[in-house]
Amino acid sequence: MKGAVGERLGDERGVVIVEATIVFPVMFLVIFFMIFWGNAFYTKSKAESVARRVAVAGAAYCADLTLPAVVSGGAAKFSVRDVRPYRYVTGIDLPGSVIGDALAKEVAAIGSGMFFGMAPRSPDYSVKFENMLICASVTVDLTYTVSLPIRLFGTEDFLAIRVSARAKAPVPDAPEMIRNINMAEDYIRQTGTDAKLKAAVGKAKSLLS
Repeated sequence: MKGAVGERLGDERGVVIVEATIVFPVMFLVIFFMIFWGNAFYTKSKAESVARRVAVAGAAYCADLTLPAVVSGGAAKFSVRDVRPYRYVTGIDLPGSVIGDALAKEVAAIGSGMFFGMAPRSPDYSVKFENMLICASVTVDLTYTVSLPIRLFGTEDFLAIRVSARAKAPVPDAPEMIRNINMAEDYIRQTGTDAKLKAAVGKAKSLLS
């Protein structure tokens, strides 16, 4: 009786050892990948934050092209060449010194998080001004590579994934609208059209009354 119980316990210990040999590595890999993906999403959230800040900076530049001069030198040039009236129609080229350099520096400063070597690598970005007639926006597309901190069996290189982040910021057009309205008023006064408009409005009022 005791011998049978001892043999059964010995068999169960063997089963437990076999199960532990199979389950523990699988559980370790699952936990590791969960931590890895959490760190990757943390890095992605920081990259999206960078893209949003750059999109807002680009929208501010599109709304007022004299903004960099004001920030750096404290004085703005209000000439036609610098302000570029009706630039929403002809398009806006976002300078790399204002947008691209800031984006590259902030992406480089993101860091690797909990794992060594998981910092964003090979970043590729584009900053575009999009005019949709009734509204305008600045769109930032950022892609980069994140490497897995271990090598898989049979491979020489680290496993890498490509991550993308996108942000869009509306361009406030109130200053441009005010400038265009003021310009139209100046043209009307200089050509004498305002007097003709006042006379026409006066005639219409007299007819209606």
